[in-house]
Amino acid sequence: MNKARFYPSIWTTIPYSFQVWSDWYSSQKAAPEVILSNAVLDSQFVSEIDVPLLKITAIDLEGKEHALIEFSELEPVRIKGLVSGDFLKLSNTIPMQMGRYTCLRFYIGNGANRFVYSNGEIDTANLLSHLDFIIQDNLEVKTSQQVELKLWFQLAPYTFGSYIRPFSNWFKKIKEQLPRLAGTIG
Repeated sequence: MNKARFYPSIWTTIPYSFQVWSDWYSSQKAAPEVILSNAVLDSQFVSEIDVPLLKITAIDLEGKEHALIEFSELEPVRIKGLVSGDFLKLSNTIPMQMGRYTCLRFYIGNGANRFVYSNGEIDTANLLSHLDFIIQDNLEVKTSQQVELKLWFQLAPYTFGSYIRPFSNWFKKIKEQLPRLAGTIG
């Protein structure tokens, strides 16, 4: 007589799936999503930025600067591109005046500024005081209110070689002069 094994739990769903968790932690109102780009970072093929932020301001059509957030101490922030799926979310305590905004300016403090390029190389740039990101299709605020924003950044995706670089560096040997045994006396 053959015995057939039956596993009933293989077809059941997980009660705490990722969709349930995302619904629990989602906000009640939809936050406007803003796509930001910087021409200098695009031309340099920067894929990731680690900077300490002092404040974030918004620049309107007339060129006036409006303060959004000021940090009491340097706030280290990692910025990744759209391709990674990461974004920055500014909380709902941001007062924004009515109008159209074309640019967000990130004021950078001196410290551990790190730029990672698409090929995996890392560079530091401590001479920058701010980074300007242009808002795609402008941001229009129709009433003066407290706003919550999702910031997406258009940065270069990593190249395939950036994933292989740590392994290739591991296999490379440091070339050093070793004494030759052939032809030596004593």
